[in-house]
Amino acid sequence: MSFLLVAAATLLPQLPSVSPARIELPDHVLHDDREGAHWALGGTYKAGVDGEGFGYYPLLDRSAAEHRPVHFTLAAVRTDEGPVPLLPPDPGRDGDVLTLDRGAILERYECRMDGVEQIIEIDASALRGAVRVEYAVETTLAPPSQPQAPFLFGDAEAGVRVGEAHVLTDAGARLPVPSVRTAAGYAIDVPAEIVATAGETLRIDPVISTISVHDPGDPEVRSIDVCAVASFGHYVVVEFPFLSVDSDIFVLRIPPGSSGPATNVISLDLTPTNHAEPAIAGTPLGDEIMVAATRGLGADRRIHARWARANGTGANDWFQVSLLDFEAHTPDIGVETTGNNFIRRYVIVWSDFALVSWDVVGKVVDRNGEITGPLFLGVGGSDETIPAVSSGSGPPGFGSEAEFRVAFLSEDIQGTQEIQTTVLDRDGNLAFPSSAIAQASNVRGVAASSANETTLPDGSSPHLVVWDSGPSQLGDLHAAALTGDSVVGAIRNLSQMSGESAGRDQRSPAIAASAEQWFVTYQERSIVGSPWETKMCSGDVAVLGFGLAERDQRMSAPGGSSYLTSVATLWEGGDTGAGSDSALAAWVNASSGGDTVVDGSFLGPVDGDVAGIQYCPANPNSTGRRAWMTAFGDNGVATTHLVVCEDAPPGAACFVLTARESAFVPNVGGGQGNLCLGGVGFGRFSGAIGPVDVEGRYELFIDPGSIPQPNGTTSAVVGETWYFQAWFRDAMGGMPVSNLSNGVAITFGS
Repeated sequence: MSFLLVAAATLLPQLPSVSPARIELPDHVLHDDREGAHWALGGTYKAGVDGEGFGYYPLLDRSAAEHRPVHFTLAAVRTDEGPVPLLPPDPGRDGDVLTLDRGAILERYECRMDGVEQIIEIDASALRGAVRVEYAVETTLAPPSQPQAPFLFGDAEAGVRVGEAHVLTDAGARLPVPSVRTAAGYAIDVPAEIVATAGETLRIDPVISTISVHDPGDPEVRSIDVCAVASFGHYVVVEFPFLSVDSDIFVLRIPPGSSGPATNVISLDLTPTNHAEPAIAGTPLGDEIMVAATRGLGADRRIHARWARANGTGANDWFQVSLLDFEAHTPDIGVETTGNNFIRRYVIVWSDFALVSWDVVGKVVDRNGEITGPLFLGVGGSDETIPAVSSGSGPPGFGSEAEFRVAFLSEDIQGTQEIQTTVLDRDGNLAFPSSAIAQASNVRGVAASSANETTLPDGSSPHLVVWDSGPSQLGDLHAAALTGDSVVGAIRNLSQMSGESAGRDQRSPAIAASAEQWFVTYQERSIVGSPWETKMCSGDVAVLGFGLAERDQRMSAPGGSSYLTSVATLWEGGDTGAGSDSALAAWVNASSGGDTVVDGSFLGPVDGDVAGIQYCPANPNSTGRRAWMTAFGDNGVATTHLVVCEDAPPGAACFVLTARESAFVPNVGGGQGNLCLGGVGFGRFSGAIGPVDVEGRYELFIDPGSIPQPNGTTSAVVGETWYFQAWFRDAMGGMPVSNLSNGVAITFGS
């Protein structure tokens, strides 16, 4: 990472700080409570109780294409005097214990990471003589061959084991009792003499566990997303595959100002039904989060959403969002961050296969369900995929109307790709029909951001849309700043603007807004087949469009490969005073040993306005990097601006050139650099020739009222664009040469 010398604090920007965040996947039993059912996830199983009984779903092979559950139903409890009445089971949970209350009989299933202890508690006051407890078992696994416990459903290589039964006395003794196989399942026989010593409650406890000589395989996190809620912190939603056909979803909370680990795990789906591709948004009003996900498989995929409290104390049940009969996938979600409405609204977008093509559809919902019907956001006739919606609707507060930026990929029958965008309000109204802003190719990722507090000369606040595009083996990031359906300035190639990324493959961007800038995270690799790295750049919108403040910053650790990046800021989550470490970037890192973990970094904001737009990339110098220039200030003709050149050779003589026109002249004057200035005569800030410092940085304060020209100095005027570039001495192969930074264009305002 690069840093700037601390001087002239009112002008000098503080570039993003990066500190690691521990986002550890849980290593304890998780629970998912919903009306009429309770589910648990251990290390080798998932289990649930409902009105039908207890189900145990073993993890035998993570690549399996179907579940092989074992369902246990308490069929009868008999004594010497006759059967004990069984009430219909009432499911519940007490900590890690799933329960089925049957009146005088309570079934308890104590969940541990390695299995479940089944405890049958019977009111002993009504018992006379011996007791038989009968369980019916339904499973597609092979029935046990042994007549007595332990019973193995399956085979010696993979199955479910029901261990020997014991009676647990009030005195703490464990007395073995026989279990025998029956035609329907098994029965546990408790002799009369043990019943007599049991105490007030007869407790019987076989242990149910997964048996497999095969390694079920390490789970590979399939998708993640990040949001923030003021005062609660950041939330990372994780899709965690149990089987190839069944992913689970849970949310990890990172408290404000904490480097981890994650706390307050919120389970949103641990059932045997597949839930995938989760997206998350949250708001401090109501202290809530909402997750949208794809439920089901193949043509049966539908978009569902589930609301939960940010403190993890409760959640409602999933409700369907997408159309009843159309296949749907790839949801994204944003939340209302403006206005004075306590019950916040969410916008969910997804891709829906309607008859002959994929369409991008949206819906407005709140914690209680849908507000609007489905909103077809595209123009039809093309495949519309990779929908993205801004995380929020605009600057947190109460003074502006909600606007959700939506962007997506459209591809016609000839294969021509376009990035399209529109704006949606909280009532489901479109600000304008979806319109194309750019041609593209081989797009893998699209991201959209809300407007922040940045304002343009006309008083408008732009949104930012980022996507990847390029040859099949080489993607570049592109950014468009938008007001309404108009692009501010021009669409920018962020890969070219950063210089260092030229010739690399960049994909799958994500965006988060802070008060006056945007963070963009993405995946990058140097050549085809090399590992992916997680990178970050940040920037702001000046008069000419989006300009970078920080380039190509690596966040993932060396070794392995990273993917599935996401980022969110506390400012988006309603914390208008969010400062240092306000952003959390998260990604999945696959190590060379095959393990996958969710990793993360906190990012501090840029403290300073971006004044210039980078153009015309530099060539590498003797440091191995390309010298890179940025410009900061408020674009006014009456205020001082700062230009900074980084990654130049330490100790080299350096100064800044300027001109009213741009150009591109490679290896100018026989040197190593590309000249980015044009026109007749250049201005030289020759009075500020200075050495590059030990960190490779040179900086210069520029007075717009005194810009050097060949015949003296001149003043910039409102609306005029000036171009700047740093020149410096260097040595290559022992020979003295010159080199140049990239160019930066500044358009001056009033």
